[in-house]
Order: sequence, then structure tokens, then C-alpha cells
Amino acid sequence: MDTQRVTLGIVDNDPFALRMLAELFRRSSAPIAVRWAAQSGLEALSLCEDPASLPQVVLTDMSMPVMDGVRLSAELHARHPGTAVVGMTAFRVEHTEEELRRAGMVGVVYKERPTDELIRVIGSAVGNETLMRWGGRAQGASAVRLTETELTILRLYAAGLTVKAVARRLGRSETTVKTHMRSIYAKLGVNSRAEAVAYCVREGLID
Repeated sequence: MDTQRVTLGIVDNDPFALRMLAELFRRSSAPIAVRWAAQSGLEALSLCEDPASLPQVVLTDMSMPVMDGVRLSAELHARHPGTAVVGMTAFRVEHTEEELRRAGMVGVVYKERPTDELIRVIGSAVGNETLMRWGGRAQGASAVRLTETELTILRLYAAGLTVKAVARRLGRSETTVKTHMRSIYAKLGVNSRAEAVAYCVREGLID
């Protein structure tokens, strides 16, 4: 069994999503150590120039201004071929598998997917068997601590609103709403929006 922690750098131009992702990994019991969190590809490249800060895996948003995730991956692949790059996106992937492969990106995961799935993708990127088999268990209702924003999002989903409509209602981006959903999945130990809503209705967390 792998015992060492996999080191991780996170890149996202949305500061809220960046903080949320870093906190999710830090709260998780998975053997992952967040080295840094950067708000741009250029900042990430600068951080990677310090050998002490160079992570085993860089998890990057695909859609960023100035330098998107694919360009960042290509630069990292050229400068630090030992660092694996995983892309994350809230939208349809516009690049072909061949383009991603040439850029050195080893995988892409959708932002709305559960944290456990993201952990498994990170594990696959570095061949870490512990992370590749990772899967959390649901907590008891008394242990669940959803924020008021998370509960509001679930109530809106339960009322039939789409991601776009929820984001508009809250005055947030769709990416931020999906980041909230990943936090909800991690807390509840579920894998889909429907499961999250059903769980909270059953446990009396939402009406």
C-alpha cells in the first residue's frame, strides 16, 4: 500500500473555487498534500520553478484567461516532465484526446463530479494505488454540516432549477455552484445531485 502523500498544486482563476478545492483536499483523509493554490497559469509556472514547491500533480482549470489549462499543461510538460497535469472543467471539452496528449495532460474531470472521483483521477495520474481505489462513506445525518448556501442550492435543485438558473438566482457563476456541489457530495458521501437532494429530504435537512 502507498503510504507517502501525493503532492498537489491547484490552479483556478476563480478565487472562491480555488479556496474551496484546497479546503476539500485538506479536509479529506486522502494522502494528498496541497503544496500551493494559484489563480493563473503564469503564477503556477512561477511556483513550479522552485524545486521545493514542484508538486507531483497539477490540477488546473481548463478555461482561464491569458494561459488556459492546455497551454499551462504544455509548458509544464516541457519544463517539468515528471509532473502530471490533470484538467478540470465545468463545460464540454473542446480539445481532442490527441491535443490533450500532446500537451501532456493525463486526464480531465468535470468540476461537478464528487471529490472521491477527483482523488481517483489524481491517483491514476501518478499510479498511486491507494488513491486509485479511494472511496469515502456517507456520514450519519448528525455529522453532516452543510452551509446555508449549500442548503439553498439543494432547495433550488429540489424545486427543479437548472445549474444556470441556480447560479443566476444566487448571483454566482456556474463554476462556483458546481464547486459547492462537489463540497456537498464530499460531505454527504453521495455521487449525484439527485442523491444529494434525496438524502437531505430524507434526513430533514431540506423540505
